[in-house]
Amino acid sequence: MSSAMFSFCTLVLLLVSLGVNGQAPKRRFEYKMSFKGPHLVQRDNSVPFWEYFGDALAGDEGIRITPSLRSKKGSVWSKNKLDSTGWEVEAGLRITGRGRVGADGMAIWFTEGRGSMGDDPNNLVVFGAADRWNGLGIFLDSFDNDGQHNNPYMMAVTNDGSRSFDHQR
Repeated sequence: MSSAMFSFCTLVLLLVSLGVNGQAPKRRFEYKMSFKGPHLVQRDNSVPFWEYFGDALAGDEGIRITPSLRSKKGSVWSKNKLDSTGWEVEAGLRITGRGRVGADGMAIWFTEGRGSMGDDPNNLVVFGAADRWNGLGIFLDSFDNDGQHNNPYMMAVTNDGSRSFDHQR
């Protein structure tokens, strides 16, 4: 990206963040919407304010969504709803593996309901959430389903719960 384009994008983001009244929004850390080590996992293997499913592994420093093995699925979902009208998210991800292209990808979800691991073959799943979700999904797609050689790909997809996601394209 050229420096002029970067400057323009930065300016647009700055103006959007200032809002209508010209003041920067007040920031408040929501500890119930966060998890961070050390000592993340409690004695009963729970993570405060969060639930993890499938092959996800919780450890003292963080949660591993899946191990580096074939056909594994995992997810982590907040137990709390976010009632704020304006919010921002800061996420740190570390993606590691055995050096091969693997997995379909992952998503960060902002939805009305919690996702599903998709054990029912009639219940389609999109990166750990229901096929017809209500909200926003940020997809980090690493598998070239359509053969167009356009992966890895990152996209933001909204849905009102009425549309089915096109899994092949």
